[in-house]
Amino acid sequence: FQYSINGGTLQSAPLFNGVTAGTYVMLVQDANLCTYSETVVINGAPASVTPGVSITGSATSICAGEPVTFTATSTNGGANPQYQWTVNGANAGTNSATLTINPATNADVSVQLTSGDPCASPTTASSNVVSVTVNPSQSPAITITGNTSVDQGASSNITSSIVNGGTSPFYQWQDSTASHTWGDISGATNSSIDYSPQQTGDGLRAILTSTAGCTSSSTATSNALYFMVNTTSTPRTVLYPNPVHSILTIESANAVQWAVADILDDNGRRIFTYANSSANSEVRMDVSGLPAGIYFVRLIDRTGKPEYFKFVKQ
Repeated sequence: FQYSINGGTLQSAPLFNGVTAGTYVMLVQDANLCTYSETVVINGAPASVTPGVSITGSATSICAGEPVTFTATSTNGGANPQYQWTVNGANAGTNSATLTINPATNADVSVQLTSGDPCASPTTASSNVVSVTVNPSQSPAITITGNTSVDQGASSNITSSIVNGGTSPFYQWQDSTASHTWGDISGATNSSIDYSPQQTGDGLRAILTSTAGCTSSSTATSNALYFMVNTTSTPRTVLYPNPVHSILTIESANAVQWAVADILDDNGRRIFTYANSSANSEVRMDVSGLPAGIYFVRLIDRTGKPEYFKFVKQ
């Protein structure tokens, strides 16, 4: 057989060098000089492609325990791209274009793409690194301070100090009196308050609503302050010495009227109780074991009505 293409010279082998992409007429001639022809289309070799991948995260700063999702976008990945995610250098996730994690600490996330395109060169590509900052949980707190000994009809300025309140904390002051338990004071939403107690034993506290991020609770309740209201009338009951180191004496002209004497700390917690079963006009209490601080004596008469007196333990 003899061979030629596009009417060229016949040759004994069907091998043609330097042929480029295009359409050719192949002619074959046998020993009897019979010829056969066929049109042949030669396509060019496909060009190689370079794979690539990039990732984005749904957040880059989160609270501890919150989820964050990463999404990979690939180019020249072919029909069946393969993904290998890493978190802080360790393999993570499955063969998926997305990854969701709940990091407890800061995390650096990336992915490696293995292209399924047969013309990919190289076959793998590495993404950018997305760093996630994990913010620890924090607790809001509020403390109130101020003078708790007030003359009848006067007011005392009580201030607050807060921790983890955020940029726009909200305050709500509450009081507890003989007529009601803890309840909101209308309009008292500033960081301080000028408070006028009506009688000894009235209490005051504040509720903080934090706007800080990553708080374990959005609200916090302060310590409570209890007030002593000083009257101008001649007292029928006196406490001495005041301040006291060891023995506190209570003298009462109407001792027969009261049945119980309680000692309370400045948060209103009862420390101990004395029962005046004998209606003594003078009672001596050993307070040497109390830590230094401000305390109240609460005398409860036989009808259950309380009367409060303030003393200082040194």
